[in-house]
Amino acid sequence: MPTDAAVDAKFTIEPFDAKSQDRTAFSCGVPQIDNYLKLTAKKGSKADVVRIWVVLDEDRSTVGFYGINMHAVIAENMPEELAKKAPRHGM
Repeated sequence: MPTDAAVDAKFTIEPFDAKSQDRTAFSCGVPQIDNYLKLTAKKGSKADVVRIWVVLDEDRSTVGFYGINMHAVIAENMPEELAKKAPRHGM
């Protein structure tokens, strides 16, 4: 059963914006996921290879996120210069 605080909390879901959303305190307990949001999400979003939405609390701190990647790239089919810069997860 949710607590009164959980029911009263106001959350918003917004497209990822590294400039206006505070990700510094985000921690889900899985270092790889925490690091993805804090260190990698901006690069993937800027490169247009992923769409990310974040859940923000009233203080605009990130309390959750989800992302979608609608494609896969086979590294051996890429030119070597592009393959060097491609993300390694999911390849």
